[in-house]
Amino acid sequence: MKTLKILNYDNVRCDTGIDLADIDSLYVAVVTGDEIVTVVKADGTRETFDSADLSSDGRQDDFFDGEYNVHKDDLSEWTERKDSYYWFRRMHRDA
Repeated sequence: MKTLKILNYDNVRCDTGIDLADIDSLYVAVVTGDEIVTVVKADGTRETFDSADLSSDGRQDDFFDGEYNVHKDDLSEWTERKDSYYWFRRMHRDA
C-alpha cells in the first residue's frame, strides 16, 4: 500500500497514513513552505493534515504562499514532486 506523503518547508516527506487508492482529490494550501492538505476520499469523507505537525518541527511564521487542488488523475505526478512549490511552477508552465 502506497500512502500519501506531504512536504514540510524543508522538503521532508511526512507520511499521512492515507492509502493513495482511497483518494479522490486534494486541496493543498502552502503556508511558509509547509503543505496543509485536505484529503477528499472516494467515499466523500475529508481529513486534513499539516506537515508542520507531522514533522514535529512546528511552524515559526504563517505566510500564505498559495493554494490549489489536485485531481486524482494528477495524483501520481503530484506525489513525485521534489518541493512544496513544484505544483505552482507546473500551473504557470501549463498556463
